[in-house]
Amino acid sequence: MLEITQDTIQSDTLLNTSKSAPVDRSALLERTNGLAQERSILKILHEDLKRHGYAGPTDITLLVYLATFSRALDRPCSLVIKGPSSSGKSFALESALSYVVPSAYKYVSGMSDMALVNSGWDLRGMHLVIGEAAGMSQGRGRTYLRQFMSEGNVTYATVRSTKDGHRGEELPKIQGPAGVIMTTTAPMLHPEDETRFLSLHMDQSSERVRETLLAQARDEISKPSDMHVDRWHALHEYCFSGVRLAHVPFSEELARMLPIGDHRVFRDFRQVQSLIKAHALLHQQTREIYKERVIATLDDYAQVYNLVGEPLSQGLRASVPSHIREVVEVVSRCLDGRLRKTRRARDPLRPIRA
Repeated sequence: MLEITQDTIQSDTLLNTSKSAPVDRSALLERTNGLAQERSILKILHEDLKRHGYAGPTDITLLVYLATFSRALDRPCSLVIKGPSSSGKSFALESALSYVVPSAYKYVSGMSDMALVNSGWDLRGMHLVIGEAAGMSQGRGRTYLRQFMSEGNVTYATVRSTKDGHRGEELPKIQGPAGVIMTTTAPMLHPEDETRFLSLHMDQSSERVRETLLAQARDEISKPSDMHVDRWHALHEYCFSGVRLAHVPFSEELARMLPIGDHRVFRDFRQVQSLIKAHALLHQQTREIYKERVIATLDDYAQVYNLVGEPLSQGLRASVPSHIREVVEVVSRCLDGRLRKTRRARDPLRPIRA
């Protein structure tokens, strides 16, 4: 039995933004058709995705789905999916969202520079999903998005022209906190943006491209029906109508083992914490509940680690995407061969060390 005191769980709270109307949780649980009691719900989602023709690794789609369960946390997980045009970014995102109840997110295909501050959106307990971030690549749009992600709200004052002259006016506040999920063709974001997102790179390997082509040739790719995704939507509603607090009892041990040579480790650690809590909330039917909090287990950590280990390594520069690594290795071999020839031409008798 884990020994947890009030002090250890004081900071591990979820933001309860409003009092929702009572719901019939037993009916929701029945609608999940046994999904809530599964020991590895993400494995079931992986199998469903493959059944509908999803080609290649499903890690990014699973992470998007899992991240939406962090939407009510005071520090929701935010993701950016990176890849060139036609790499499957939008398909991976849309595939995940089809299994998420629509009330969990606000979707926009794109945003202009000033769209956020003029929206007046109440995004508390939601994710803001931006289909393509290109419209905010320049100017002040990203600045406001950073403020929203860091502070949980945006307040913007402007000047209006009236018949009596110019008048200062405060626009409706953008309410949060909320997570952000977006796609981009840019290999790197602004440094201030990079640290606020968990970056996910689309798999561009030849194996994945071939698998996608074969799935298209066999006409295997299909959209899940409303009846098929109903149990997944019910699972979302069930989890957020019950216990909405989570605690990770081994957070300090994780913090002691983290590398400290890169400044972004501080924010990456928060993302990992949020995902572990989200995984525990997702599996609350098979987790211990103590003082109205779902207690995360090592299995929650293991499942999250399997999904984020490689993206975190890339973000911390411990590794790079395979296609970039291949280019670097080829260039390195070419330069090494040229260096050997140059040295031999200068001094034919000089030994060349590897």
